[in-house]
Amino acid sequence: VDIFRGGDSEHRELLAECEAGEDWTHRLEPAGLMLGSAACHPLYAALAGQQVSGSYLIYGHAFRHEPSDDPFRSITFRQKESVHVGTHEDCAEHRDHYFGRARDLLTSLGLEVEGEVANDPFFGRAGRLMARGQRAAELKRELSVQAYGPGHPRTALASANLHGPHFAQAFDITLPDGSPAETACMGFGVERVALALLRAHGLDVREWPAEVRRELAL
Repeated sequence: VDIFRGGDSEHRELLAECEAGEDWTHRLEPAGLMLGSAACHPLYAALAGQQVSGSYLIYGHAFRHEPSDDPFRSITFRQKESVHVGTHEDCAEHRDHYFGRARDLLTSLGLEVEGEVANDPFFGRAGRLMARGQRAAELKRELSVQAYGPGHPRTALASANLHGPHFAQAFDITLPDGSPAETACMGFGVERVALALLRAHGLDVREWPAEVRRELAL
């Protein structure tokens, strides 16, 4: 996040540049803050330097600079995540357990989801190698729907991820006995699930299947 730290005179100059269509961004400077690309990211900073083990339920906003006309792909959106800190085996069990529960939940809501191995959008040649490695190890799994019909890419509604020691090492998070920790998460895109429900059942919630309305307490 870049911010303006100037006074009144500098602010007047900034407004004049803006009104004249000139570049005014040179008057901004880094604030030392950032918008997280996943709701779980602030958790690791909160646990920095601690010895912990267990699961955490996270609900928050995420920001990704991916402007698009696709309503499923917003720049800002909400995520609900279950994050686990533990051994590699604990994290794998957490990921697999909640991936199955997530599939059952979305199916119970009348959504035709499919599970598939996926990768994060890494950049460059090194990024392509990382993506292939992530797929080969099945570190990321997604639950997706065919939102736009045959011939179009599927849309992911939820994902389950094994992070390995990546976040734990970066934030010096260890297990209660001092041994290295790993992390995993299962997350839902809240707006994406809502749009998928509208796509599947229509815009009038009163006409949705009774079992779906019961499940959602509507």
